Amino acid sequence: MKNIIQWVTSHGLTGGSSRVMTVMVLLLLATTSYALDPYAPKENRNLGFLSVTTPLPDSDKITATHVGTGKQYSLKSGEVMHVPVGDYQIQVQLQNNSEQRKTKVLSTERSDVIIVGYGNVKVSAIDDAKVEIYRANGGASVGQCKPNAVCTLPSGTYDVEVRGKNWKVKDTVTVVTNTTREVVVK
Repeated sequence: MKNIIQWVTSHGLTGGSSRVMTVMVLLLLATTSYALDPYAPKENRNLGFLSVTTPLPDSDKITATHVGTGKQYSLKSGEVMHVPVGDYQIQVQLQNNSEQRKTKVLSTERSDVIIVGYGNVKVSAIDDAKVEIYRANGGASVGQCKPNAVCTLPSGTYDVEVRGKNWKVKDTVTVVTNTTREVVVK
C-alpha cells in the first residue's frame, strides 16, 4: 500500500480532482476482485472431478483408487464426484466381466471415463430355466445369466442356450454397444 501512495505522489496526482482519482485507484487496488480471478478458491485447487459411465448403471460397481495414497472411492455410473488431484486406477465390475482403466484428475477439471464396447442381453424365460451363454460357433462358455435378468457382455456374437427339465432352446444373438438384445423363450 505504501508503494501505491509513493507512486501516486511521485506522479503529481495529489492535487484537486486528482485526489478523487487517487482514492479510486487505492480502493480498486486494495480490494480483491473475485470476478476476474482465473483460479479456483484455494481450498478447491487440490481437487478435481471424476465421472465414470457404464452400460448397466444400476448394477455395475465402480471403484476409483488414488494411485498415490491408495484411498478408494465408490461411485455410481454417471455420478460426478469431487476427488483429490492425481492418477487413478478405475475398476468397474460388470456382471460377468471386469474392466480396468487409468485416468488423471487435474485441478478443478472433470475427468470422464466411459466404458464402451459392452451391451446387454436379456433372456425372457420361466424362472426355473437355466441360461448359458457361449461364444458363437461352438466357442467357450462366457457364463450363466438368470432368466429375466439383464446380463452385460462385450460386443460380439453369442450363442444363448436356455434349458428346462425336458427341453432346450438355442439362439444366436449379436450384442451391440450400449443396447439391450432380448431373447424370448415361450
